[in-house]
Amino acid sequence: MGNTVTCTGDQSAGAFFGGPPIDTLNVNSLTADITPASGTPGVRMVSTGDITVNSNTGAFKIITTGANARGVRLKPAVARSP
Repeated sequence: MGNTVTCTGDQSAGAFFGGPPIDTLNVNSLTADITPASGTPGVRMVSTGDITVNSNTGAFKIITTGANARGVRLKPAVARSP
């Protein structure tokens, strides 16, 4: 694969990336806390294969509330039968 997505700046509503072909997610140089709606993960990535996350939120945080609201959720994509 080898495809990378980088999240910078204001990601306050949360960040979602559905792969493939994304296999690396960088979260850095934020300008605000990540504070999505209740029940929503702060950073969510769905991809096939291996997933790499590089995170340096600096002075900012990932803050979530509600059921199943993980700070970072990495999920493998499920192959569906035709």
